[in-house]
Amino acid sequence: MSKRIVLTGGGTAGHVTPHLSLIPHLREAGYEIHYIGTEHGIERQMMARFPDITYHAVKSGKLRRYFSVQNFTDPFRVIWGAFQSIALMRRLKPDVCFSKGGFVSVPVVFGAWLCRVPAVCHESDLSPGLANRICARFATKVAATFPECARALGKKGVLTGTPLRPELFRGSRAAGLALAGFDGQKPVLLMTGGSLGAQSVNRCLREALPELLTRFDVLHLCGKGNLDESLMGMKGYCQKEFLSDEMPDALAVADVVLSRAGSNTLSELLVGAGIAQYAVSETQKYGHVTYFWNGNRSEKFDEKLETFEEVPSDVRSFDEAPWMKAAEVTDKVIAAIESGRYGFIRCNYPNGDMVGHTGNLDATRLAVESVDLELRRVWNACKAHGCVLLVTADHGNADEMLQKNKKGELQPRTAHSLNPVPFIICDDEPHALKDGKFGRANVAPTVAQLLGLTPPACWMEGMLE
Repeated sequence: MSKRIVLTGGGTAGHVTPHLSLIPHLREAGYEIHYIGTEHGIERQMMARFPDITYHAVKSGKLRRYFSVQNFTDPFRVIWGAFQSIALMRRLKPDVCFSKGGFVSVPVVFGAWLCRVPAVCHESDLSPGLANRICARFATKVAATFPECARALGKKGVLTGTPLRPELFRGSRAAGLALAGFDGQKPVLLMTGGSLGAQSVNRCLREALPELLTRFDVLHLCGKGNLDESLMGMKGYCQKEFLSDEMPDALAVADVVLSRAGSNTLSELLVGAGIAQYAVSETQKYGHVTYFWNGNRSEKFDEKLETFEEVPSDVRSFDEAPWMKAAEVTDKVIAAIESGRYGFIRCNYPNGDMVGHTGNLDATRLAVESVDLELRRVWNACKAHGCVLLVTADHGNADEMLQKNKKGELQPRTAHSLNPVPFIICDDEPHALKDGKFGRANVAPTVAQLLGLTPPACWMEGMLE
């Protein structure tokens, strides 16, 4: 009797591509493979290339945390999808169900649980998304890419990394040049922001094209529905919604890759100067003050000079408790200040971002007010111990909560904003700032200046006179 597995996940290509890595191994292991997804989702399109995989469409709906007319219908679609999934599980009798997330996975994993089919989920992000937080209740185990996420998932969390297709490393530069229509005379800049795109990066890249194209040919993976018709045929610029089979060739042709990830080497500078550091946030942003801050490094630069502390986030919708763990994070910061052990302390309050994503304006107002209260506590501690307080943000969200749809009607805005963010120096001593237009890349050299350190020559300039 052959073994049988059900795969599920969808909504974006990121919820499907890990399955592509597993399929060859599942075939070798003798599994009969079935896929459960939505009727018109990107997952159906991506699975259509596999004639030996049976695709089953079920109903599903998005679990929004902001007002939308679809909120009145989508719960019924989820329930309908659950009944469909239960019927499929009873008919297929799979040995296991593997979910890669996305809202289609919720009724499928629930159906597997109800039919006593073991379900394994996978989470790619630093913190579990809403769909996987729901699915985790019904799953046997949840595999995680990052240790922070595995810890947040508790006993069910298992650190595994992300499945990668071996063919990603076997691309052809010549095929990549042909794909993009480039002649190979210039280096190639590949920009990717996911199958649905990263709107702010798309916009910034296109605004910079006149300057970029003097030095690069640009291959832009802009996401589904984000092609710019006015830029079609522009010499040296090729835009694609997303790539699947051609992705290895795109990677092979790329000399520089631009994505939403980033790095910051301020910690290296501080460690080199012997300055002890303390980093703290709750689970939702813990990776931002550790992993991302240290240049996408899971490990520390120096175990003796770096102390990281995570405050576990509540597993609930953020607008239900918009204050989140701000008070607990502040308690940790004040204790670090009072200890006198650290020359540099950093923390991240995720309230404005995470609650802002729900689209709930009243809850977001409470989230911002909560952070205001905690900043007052931090500033009082700084004044008492002779510390300088810097306040900034990596992007906006709570600052722009409404937008007009195509009909001109106001609706909740849940995406990050593109507005300038503040940079505030709180100190009893005055600090003269230069005139000019500065960005986040100027923050690290300014910190170095305040600490009396010389920033590396490759950094942007500091903002102090």
